[in-house]
Amino acid sequence: MLPNNTLPTTFVQLMVSMHGELGQAWCDNLPAHLDTLSTLWQVDIGDAFPLSYNYVCRATRRHDGLPVVIKTCLKSNEFPGELQMLRHYAGHGAVQLLAADEERYAMLLAYVAPGTTLHAVVSDDDEATTIAAQLMRQSISPAPLGHTMPHTNDWAKGFTKLQTILGPQCTPFIPSDVTWATQIFRELGNGSSIYALHGDLHHFNIIQSGSDWVIIDPHGVVCADPAFECGAFLRNPHDVLQHHHDIAAYTQRRIEIMSEILAVTSQRIALWNFAQMVLSAWWSYEDSGAVDTDAMALIHPFRAIALRYR
Repeated sequence: MLPNNTLPTTFVQLMVSMHGELGQAWCDNLPAHLDTLSTLWQVDIGDAFPLSYNYVCRATRRHDGLPVVIKTCLKSNEFPGELQMLRHYAGHGAVQLLAADEERYAMLLAYVAPGTTLHAVVSDDDEATTIAAQLMRQSISPAPLGHTMPHTNDWAKGFTKLQTILGPQCTPFIPSDVTWATQIFRELGNGSSIYALHGDLHHFNIIQSGSDWVIIDPHGVVCADPAFECGAFLRNPHDVLQHHHDIAAYTQRRIEIMSEILAVTSQRIALWNFAQMVLSAWWSYEDSGAVDTDAMALIHPFRAIALRYR
């Protein structure tokens, strides 16, 4: 049962805005849903963490008092990929998956303490970039046989949708940016080797586990080029990038650190960074119907860096 039998109003509003009546019905049924999971996994439900698109809460395993975490969501296309990626990680450099119920879109995860994010703990950007790149090097590996995770080619279909909806001028985007980003996805994303990637590995999805760091919340995506994994980190944290006096130099420094640790070329990281920024800005536009000025502002400096390697 939900503590105090309440849900944050902002969470309910988000579910309704995204899913309409289905979102409201899911929220209304959430107490019963959690009761089912409580019985299934023999845990006592605790307080929720700060919520975004999923309901995530503390829980306690009854037979040994072990603290755990329940994560559940309304039916989502991303859930299967996240679940497959957590199984693929098998707890190596990532939060451990203890159990899952695919029909109920729910998973039971190990509790990570202290659980503070990389952004909250590490203020030195070189150090934060090094930690992230080392986790990438540890976690990137060939995709498992029989997986059904999306390919980066599937994500690139967003560019076709952008052009279909916005027309040939792509306003507020620049047509040449869309064309070049599409080309980068096509040329770098295909090859004989296929790697399983997190897909959203940034400062807020890296948390402290004792004296170590672990990955949480993977999207689960596959690509022929492991350099793809760097993109999400490079466009975060938004608040730091928004106020930096020289985003290009700042990002170039990060790229060089990642290139050395991952043993991939700076060129590929820079190209992916630009292409993913265009796609991310489109996704923001698609979700809200409005221009995300912060996202759009990053396209220009990221393009400038990528052009240096063209």
